[in-house]
Amino acid sequence: MKQNEIFEKNSVKRLLIKFSIPAILTMLLQAIYNLIDSIYISHAIGNDGLAAMGIVFPIIMLIMALTNLISIGGGSLISIAFGKNDHFQVNKIIFNIYFYEFVLSLSIMIFCLIFIKPILFFFGSSEAIYTYVYQYMLVIFFTVIIQIYFTATYTILRSVGKLKERLYAGAISIVINVIITPIFLFVFNMGMFGAAWGLILSQGIVLIFLIRFLACNGFFRYETKRITSMLKKNIFIESISIGASSCFRIAGSIAVLILVNHIADTFGGANSIALCGVSYKVMMILIMPAMGLIQGNQPIIGYNYGAGRIDRINKTVNFSVFLTIIYSIFVVVLLILFSKTILYIWGKELYTIKNAYFYILLINLATPLISIQSIISGYFQAVKKALLAGITALLGQFIILVPFLIALSILYGMIGSLIAFPLSNSVGLIISVWLYKKYKI
Repeated sequence: MKQNEIFEKNSVKRLLIKFSIPAILTMLLQAIYNLIDSIYISHAIGNDGLAAMGIVFPIIMLIMALTNLISIGGGSLISIAFGKNDHFQVNKIIFNIYFYEFVLSLSIMIFCLIFIKPILFFFGSSEAIYTYVYQYMLVIFFTVIIQIYFTATYTILRSVGKLKERLYAGAISIVINVIITPIFLFVFNMGMFGAAWGLILSQGIVLIFLIRFLACNGFFRYETKRITSMLKKNIFIESISIGASSCFRIAGSIAVLILVNHIADTFGGANSIALCGVSYKVMMILIMPAMGLIQGNQPIIGYNYGAGRIDRINKTVNFSVFLTIIYSIFVVVLLILFSKTILYIWGKELYTIKNAYFYILLINLATPLISIQSIISGYFQAVKKALLAGITALLGQFIILVPFLIALSILYGMIGSLIAFPLSNSVGLIISVWLYKKYKI
């Protein structure tokens, strides 16, 4: 069956499940890897290594946000061109994505290597852990093109409906990483250099095969003589405008994380910071099925937008919301019944802190609300309504959350800042639903 026929002949419910399951599994695999990776670093380097990874995390998140600025928007354009059966345009968009991601990679590498020390201290490094942060990020900055191209290619595969191949690629990358990282850490004693090289080599090996796969299946090819004619400024501008919502969402999360850490330090010290960190890790795991669902519906919405099938777009969004509501009920019940048990996974020290489970419960009650807002934002992104995509992406998670965090923490201390999460996202969801009903195509 040709790729276009997959979109045309299958029901949207079947397509959504078909596309979402690989995306969900891929994200869950990545979450499992992150847990294993932290265990490796803890045993090989100790708490200083784990503290260094806390500084590394928002820096890598920022790099991914900048990558998404081009690749997510470009991916939406690919899906639309695919819906129009315009394979030449698909190839042209992919070429532009790779070209501008290369420019981004070169810019990041040069800038960050020149100003590496002030950058690391800006993100929170101290003298005590600077060496560990420096070792890891030196490798990342030197090889940033591999990480950026890997992320961009992942998006391209999703946009052309190759979700199964995307899952296999993610699984293989994680397996390679899990195998070679302990070798670098425990056999060759490479420290943080080894942890970073484990990540980069696992992505680089798989990336070679992914690009070859795209080329062999006719999605990507170029001729040196036609490079100038293939580059289109309008593709770059449109990709940026569409991808801005995803970029801003991640950037907003980074800013909120920094703010929450400062509030936690003020009202509860190290224990509160640790509890907030654990709560965010739980949120990242709980929200992954919803994020996978969004990744699954994006190519379906984009394809049908290009094909002019508004009825199938509405069915896709409605079914996505229905599945998210069912999952949200499960999340709420899970949090109410097992917040204390979930906390115990990270050890007795955190578990015995008074009212510790409130951190897990209140912060993560925002997860169902964020999930539905994200579906609405993803819809606007897929149909090229960039401004609305950006607004709905940032409403509950940044625009409303930041003032709520500040005001409620002043009035009620740490408990007030925790209540800010479900409260701000409730308001954000109400506004997002209103915007969807008013401006949907």
